Amino acid sequence: MKKILSGIGRGFMQVGQTIKDKFTSGISFLAFKITRKTKADGHPYIRNSYGQRNGRPVAGRPITEKTPVMGASGATPVRAASVSRRQASMSGHRSGRSGHSFFSLFAKLANKKRFATVMCMAVAAVLVPVIAVAAVGSADVPDVEIEETPPPQAVVNFVDAVQPEEEVPVKNAVVLAEPEPEVVEEAEPEPQYLELTPETVNDDVVKLQARLMELHYMDNDEPTEYYGPMTQQAVSYFQRKHNLAVDGSAGPQTQELLFSDEAQTYSVAIGAEGADVGNIQYRLQELGYEVAVTGYFGEDTENKVKYFQRMNGLDDDGSVGQYTKDLLFSEDAQPSEEYTKAQQKSSGSSSGGSGGGGKSSSGGSSSGGGGGGTSTSHVADPGNVEAMIEVALSRQGCTYKTGGKGPDSFDCSGLVYYALKESGNSIGYMTSGGWASSGYATVYSIGELQRGDIICFKGHVGIYLGGGSMVDASSSNGCVVVRDCTGSWSQKNFICGKRPL
Repeated sequence: MKKILSGIGRGFMQVGQTIKDKFTSGISFLAFKITRKTKADGHPYIRNSYGQRNGRPVAGRPITEKTPVMGASGATPVRAASVSRRQASMSGHRSGRSGHSFFSLFAKLANKKRFATVMCMAVAAVLVPVIAVAAVGSADVPDVEIEETPPPQAVVNFVDAVQPEEEVPVKNAVVLAEPEPEVVEEAEPEPQYLELTPETVNDDVVKLQARLMELHYMDNDEPTEYYGPMTQQAVSYFQRKHNLAVDGSAGPQTQELLFSDEAQTYSVAIGAEGADVGNIQYRLQELGYEVAVTGYFGEDTENKVKYFQRMNGLDDDGSVGQYTKDLLFSEDAQPSEEYTKAQQKSSGSSSGGSGGGGKSSSGGSSSGGGGGGTSTSHVADPGNVEAMIEVALSRQGCTYKTGGKGPDSFDCSGLVYYALKESGNSIGYMTSGGWASSGYATVYSIGELQRGDIICFKGHVGIYLGGGSMVDASSSNGCVVVRDCTGSWSQKNFICGKRPL
């Protein structure tokens, strides 16, 4: 607003200055005319016949004919004198009435348009500046002309003082949402898989084994860097399940599928062939489901699996998945009706149902195999912890085998069962879950374990030796080993300890 008023004031001042200049020039012109006329009145008029009206002289008209002057040749003295007297009389008349001549001239000039224009301009020159000053008086024109930059603090205070206008709600108003900026996600680099082959040691084997255990192709255990026989066997099962070339080596194609969301969990069905099929057939035989151990999953094996599933309250689909496999190799597996009836008829025979799981290897001598030692005889000493530990340590190096109970191959539960039985302790076969839920004295911390305690992990079991070590049948190592049991994996998967002796 101050800038607008300042512009208006400057415009009016320019107009006033222009009118003032016009007025000054008009007054100067008027003074010039008056002065010029006054000078002209001081000289005698020379008139001819054209300067007379009805025999009387008319002032202001030029004389076009020359009149002889007194003293010139051909002149009439009377006429010259008459003219001289008339001119002298007029001169004297004018000189005696000079004030009257001025007002007469002023009145003549008043009839002219130029004088009227000059007078109007003079009046405007006086009135317009007065009106302009009155109009911009409140705007303080001198301050507008000198513009000063306000200090920064004054600007900040002015901005802070401005209150936002209150928004008036509009009914049925369409609110256009501002488009969200498109977020460009950086593509993660694709992992580069190395060719992993049996009997090699590599850091990537730890991830490989952990993934195979997660999908139940390997029994749960602490992963290692060693690509042993059990790792090779698990990779083969995975390749068989996903219709890949079965070579037991974890190449880039196998690993890419293994670590993807398309990887399927372990299961075996009709048409499959492998060592796991032979273990399933052997366990079915132990429970009285008569089937030939061939390593091939045919129609007869499928029928026996369905029979087992019905006896144990499972869906009889004929395939062996994780649930069927866990129950089949557990102490809770129910034998066939024929086997139960036969056991009841046999006098002096112990119940071979869920407790012992049917057939079991007897004590006495056992020949080494799969890395095992020489023939060894064990002395039965029930309740002696050291006798049990001695039997277990004698099996170091024996091959790991799912469902193995000795004397040359074991799984983790089979080694515990074998060590207790061979040392004279009649305790039935139990998996890690069976041991964890058993009624024996329970230890809830690894630090409180004693020598001879059964240490239970998620999906794994071993015999505690003391000093933070244990002896167990390890699927990741592929054999019976002595190793530490206090690492991060053990702490994460530890359930409890059991004290049977």
